Amino acid sequence: MFIERYKYRDIQAGGWEFDEFRFRNSNLLVGKTGAGKTRVLNTIFSLGTNIGLKDRLQPGSWDLSFSHDSYKYRYALKVSDGRVEHEHLQQLDSVERTPLIQVDERDVRFKGQKLPSLARDRTLVATLQEDESITPVFKAFGSICRRNFDRDALDRARAFGNIPKKLQDDFSKSGFQPMAVFDLPLATRLFLLQQFKKEVYKRITDTFSEVFSDILSYQIRKLKREEVPIDIDGVMPMLFLSEKNVAGQVPLAELSSGMIKVMLIVTDVLTAPEGTVYLIDEYENSLGVNAIGFLPDLLVKRAGRIQTIVTTHHPFLINVMPIEDWHILHRTGSRVSVTQGIDRRERYMASTQEAFVQLLNDPAYASED
Repeated sequence: MFIERYKYRDIQAGGWEFDEFRFRNSNLLVGKTGAGKTRVLNTIFSLGTNIGLKDRLQPGSWDLSFSHDSYKYRYALKVSDGRVEHEHLQQLDSVERTPLIQVDERDVRFKGQKLPSLARDRTLVATLQEDESITPVFKAFGSICRRNFDRDALDRARAFGNIPKKLQDDFSKSGFQPMAVFDLPLATRLFLLQQFKKEVYKRITDTFSEVFSDILSYQIRKLKREEVPIDIDGVMPMLFLSEKNVAGQVPLAELSSGMIKVMLIVTDVLTAPEGTVYLIDEYENSLGVNAIGFLPDLLVKRAGRIQTIVTTHHPFLINVMPIEDWHILHRTGSRVSVTQGIDRRERYMASTQEAFVQLLNDPAYASED
């Protein structure tokens, strides 16, 4: 999926409303604390979960244009009280101008044909996901991934994970499926990569060693029965690292939060299937100066294959990311205005000041409400 144009508003009275975003391959959301950067990621991820039936429908009103599998679409969705009030899907590059999906208060139509009354607790995209004209759309929304870095999320990444024999057999038959293991512990994912995608596993460990140069080697091994506190059906792997001037091996479960965060991002980005939309919120928190700079180069490696939307306050990232990739957010009440970085390029390039300093003085960022 590649989101080209995106607009959202909260349907509650006085709720948030965002100007339209024009997204690029790499996108950096900048703005003062409270400007709405994290909320943008929340709304995009909520849209993905609404389509993917992962939870009760989240309220809101979305309007976006996107491409997937060489097709272009426009999609609009309005949800209130767990119920679809409006849904519209148009394939923009089709000679057929009739919407694929049209749902309103009066009726439900698919390719112009009126359908029987359907439950409104799920989107029609989800209901019709097996239809060949809707399957690419359903899969597109399933490609939206968000990586959280709160304590619970990092603890889950550190945890021991059991790999049932059936899961290994499935991958042996059908090949490694990154999205199927996105939420599994890191050691589990890395073990499966070592088994089925050795070259990707090596790129991950090499990249991690570039960030943390004291790491000398890696070993993934299956834990012995006496090392595992519970009965398991299959194997329970753990990654062990050898570090310069440190005796013995350090298990991944004992790495610092910053190192776990870097390993998560590296693994996510290097395994993400083409067409993934990857959301990262303030990745620099808890990272030392030596570990902050890895992300821009990593994104360059996947440029054009995945779409990334990143929020930050950090001067380093703001200075090294192209100004064209910026989206400057400014909030007045519940209204969030968006200034596209590409519209500021000539202005910023004309100055010898660092981009971060110019940003601090830009009215789109600094003006008072």
